[in-house]
Amino acid sequence: LSIDLPVNYQGLIDIPADTTMTLNYPTTGGTWTGAGTLIINTGASLVDPNGLALTTDLYGTFGASGVTSTIPAGATLFDEGTATTAGTVDNKGTMELANGWGFTLGGPLTNDGTIDGQGTINSTLSPLPTLTNDASGTIVPDTGPGGSGSGWGIYTNVPLVNNGTVNVPTSDVVQIDDTGSGTGPWTGAGTLIINTGASLVD
Repeated sequence: LSIDLPVNYQGLIDIPADTTMTLNYPTTGGTWTGAGTLIINTGASLVDPNGLALTTDLYGTFGASGVTSTIPAGATLFDEGTATTAGTVDNKGTMELANGWGFTLGGPLTNDGTIDGQGTINSTLSPLPTLTNDASGTIVPDTGPGGSGSGWGIYTNVPLVNNGTVNVPTSDVVQIDDTGSGTGPWTGAGTLIINTGASLVD
């Protein structure tokens, strides 16, 4: 099913298993559910949803300026190479970096769930928005091109406040290009890179 007009949903949208629904225009609200796949296409957006389908493939934008949009527990948001966020995003589920691609942030990102995969979390805004890994949050690079331990990792150019856990598996990498701070542990047998001009403080 493909939606080819802007929509403000007020009710329930159920996407059954083995089916897809594609948004091609800006979309607001809605209680999204189901074991299928929601596709937010390039040029489209989804703002302030009440729930998400089990899987959401993001080519466009999640969120909007001045609004907090939430990825709920149990849902996974996959970046598909052109994924952007806008406004404040609160991740309580999973944000999956795929194939070395990444999320371009248009506002603050709070992680209360999991950020994993292989790719980038960056922004072109000035000042840069902050990625905050809350106490229940985990950031961990995992299998990417070449498999686990391939030397791929998670790379950030935004301030990272880690009050949860950043875990770097053997042979994988987390790189920070701005300030790293917070009270949470940085663990694992992999490599943490603090790039030129960046810093890691308690």
